[in-house]
Amino acid sequence: MDVMQWKWSSVALRGVVALAFGILALTWPAIKLQTLVIIFGIFALVDGGLEGYNAVTAKREEQKWFFTAVRSFIGIVIGIVSLAWPGITGTVFLALIGIWAVLSGVGEIIIAIKLPLSKGGQYLLEIGGLVSLIFGIIMLSLVNGQALDQTWLIGIYALVFGVVMICLALQVRTIQKQSVGAAGGKVKAKSG
Repeated sequence: MDVMQWKWSSVALRGVVALAFGILALTWPAIKLQTLVIIFGIFALVDGGLEGYNAVTAKREEQKWFFTAVRSFIGIVIGIVSLAWPGITGTVFLALIGIWAVLSGVGEIIIAIKLPLSKGGQYLLEIGGLVSLIFGIIMLSLVNGQALDQTWLIGIYALVFGVVMICLALQVRTIQKQSVGAAGGKVKAKSG
């Protein structure tokens, strides 16, 4: 999938949803586990849906789409599981978040390596993937702890992930504008 085929707005929206989730997790003082599970489920479902949109767009443009589709599938499944069983225990919730983050992180790193991106875009995806991978490993190591005790860590992760996605979206948008501007300049030069 060429960066020119990405919908920068869907990447930005992923970042905005992550920021919203992070802010809720950090600022809702008396959040209950069931509420946190539902909010996470919505976040994972929306994130997976947006990745699905990117995968469909890539396939339509005959670009590489498989790893983006896999990442989308993981987000959607984890989101559905979280929403279908919001009364799950803290242990299961931390495991779900950990599994989602590890698989998402690995997916983002693979996408960054496999797809032809600008160096900045590649670095941002690799950073996002590495942050997700580390966060997932931490969550899996804390599975026996209290989920609500980890709300601050979940919130900080979501904020960092959101910022990385918004930075990536802005870079994609800038590259697309420069490409359109360069193509426009070539057309004018030919016609003049």
